[in-house]
Amino acid sequence: MRNEVALAQQWCGDQLDRAVLARVMLTEGFGGRRSGEALVVTDTMSGGALAAGAADAAVIEAARALLASGGRCATANVAVGDSEGVAAGLACGGRLHVLLQRLDSLGTDVMGQVLAGADVVLVTEIHSGSTVAVSSAVIPSVQPEWNEAVNLAARMLTKGPAGTVVVGEGDAAFLVQAVVSTPSLLVFGRAALAEALVRIGGVLGWSVAVMAETQTNAAVTSMQTAGPNDGVVVLSHDVAASCAVLAAALGSNARYLGALGSRHTQGARREHLVNVLNISESHADLVRGPVGLDLGARDPEETALAIVAEMLAVIRNRTAVPLVSTSGAING
Repeated sequence: MRNEVALAQQWCGDQLDRAVLARVMLTEGFGGRRSGEALVVTDTMSGGALAAGAADAAVIEAARALLASGGRCATANVAVGDSEGVAAGLACGGRLHVLLQRLDSLGTDVMGQVLAGADVVLVTEIHSGSTVAVSSAVIPSVQPEWNEAVNLAARMLTKGPAGTVVVGEGDAAFLVQAVVSTPSLLVFGRAALAEALVRIGGVLGWSVAVMAETQTNAAVTSMQTAGPNDGVVVLSHDVAASCAVLAAALGSNARYLGALGSRHTQGARREHLVNVLNISESHADLVRGPVGLDLGARDPEETALAIVAEMLAVIRNRTAVPLVSTSGAING
């Protein structure tokens, strides 16, 4: 939603009461869609898309009705037929439950954090549109009825963003939405697998950087800015260099740490981490080696898929089991 908020500011300047931000609270159907979709609407313009654009017309109409009424917040339920969904590139139709919020109700502090690119979780009281931002640095003081939602937002920052969640019911309902940076992956060591990780990460929109053993110091330094959506995969078999990077990652906020190699190589790395770099055994055990899910991967592309799938499961707090063996929501 960062782009949509920036568009509204560009169009309206300080008169943010002239724009409505539309965010999805709940999705039924569609067979999967891009998370974090948003739409911003003024009297004459709109930007962004919901359900790949299939829901835009209905949401724009509802948003302009909200502007005309002078209200701050409203909800809309938008049904998209199968033919419209498929035409937009979705697997099928479905229904969106959308929060319409006049943009000035975000407040200047929240607006500033969103536009600055900060990793935050927004907590919005659905009936009023009042919004606070929860970050790793600041958990705002709130009224008691907000506590459950704000506590959930804080957990989402430390345990992995859970996308969008609605907490409570009626006038005590809150939309809790993670607005976080795109996952970044550092690949340490140059190989065909590194190239495959760059390609597959690119398809997902991730930022993937590859560094060689000659760039060990730069790789170690880069870990200082790693966030909870980020990871590192060590391909290098240079034990000292690879362990220097892993040790830096273990001291960072990066959630995913992986290491390629045989079980013998993994043992050598672990011994170096514990006995040479004085990493505790419990921390050394956080390194996932051999890296990746057991997909029967053989070539670099298949191995890259197994690694990226495991990283996605880790940052989304999932166990990476077949969906058929689970119950509940299947998307996110």
